[in-house]
Amino acid sequence: VYGRLGDPAERLQPADVRRILEWGLYQHQVVRPRRGDPPPVFGSGDHIGAILDHAEAEGYDYDPVDVGAVLAAESEYLVEIGAVGERVEGEPT
Repeated sequence: VYGRLGDPAERLQPADVRRILEWGLYQHQVVRPRRGDPPPVFGSGDHIGAILDHAEAEGYDYDPVDVGAVLAAESEYLVEIGAVGERVEGEPT
């Protein structure tokens, strides 16, 4: 994912990207389910905001645009490797 970033890679280190990705997954798999909330839409303002809140609590200051770029690069990677793809008609959402 880091290698796909372009300009944000000038401001972020590979460890920052890994941290952002881990916190994004943590929101989906741990925080939201424990609260009984639905997971945020991947890459949405709500999702980015949750990652930024986590970053701030841990003492990191990331730009929302950079966080969004990391999530977009992750999405592109997942599509490229076939882990996600086009929605299948008739399948539940």
